[in-house]
Amino acid sequence: MEAHRSGRGRELRGAEAGGVAGDLVRGAVAGAAGVWIMDRVDWFMYHRVSAEARRRTEDARPGAIPAHVMAGMAPQAAGVALSSPKQNPAGLAARYGLGVFPGALYGALRGRVRRVGAGRGLLFGFGLFVVEDELANPLLGIAAPPGRHPWQAHARGLIAHLIYGVATDVALCNPLISMTRRMSAFSKCVTRTTMPCRYIQCRSTILTPSSDIAISRL
Repeated sequence: MEAHRSGRGRELRGAEAGGVAGDLVRGAVAGAAGVWIMDRVDWFMYHRVSAEARRRTEDARPGAIPAHVMAGMAPQAAGVALSSPKQNPAGLAARYGLGVFPGALYGALRGRVRRVGAGRGLLFGFGLFVVEDELANPLLGIAAPPGRHPWQAHARGLIAHLIYGVATDVALCNPLISMTRRMSAFSKCVTRTTMPCRYIQCRSTILTPSSDIAISRL
């Protein structure tokens, strides 16, 4: 009996592992959608702070936002000047890349690692704000130290990243994104006589076990 359960557990874990690649892709798409929404919320807030706060924010920036600064490092090292340090395709690609890669990771871990999806993406967004904005960007030299920014910039960055986390989580629950996940799980269920049927649920975890129902081959 124990051998049967352990064998079935290995089969179930293997089936879940086979869906990691698909979850990475879905997370990347959701992350891109999250960046699009976050940027619009961020600009909305930026234009509603005082002129003094905007001036201090611009003075603290090393010429542009971190994504554009990062995108300009390689051309500058090669002696090539970008058309605009603030608006260029390389900077835009870097900007979306900074949201796509974490989104892909979130899509793969959500439902597999406890607490990753806590708060429907709020914890994910908060963690990204701390690691990226407050720690990594200043250490890499693509942003000024946190103390040089006004408090409004920190508040705006926190809210924007929380919006990104929630938007990415919601996008993962979009029927167009999650439909393939559901179909994949169902196909695995009906093609294995000993595998317990599982269903997909768009909450803090993606995979939720149901009762051990053996489904015969069609």
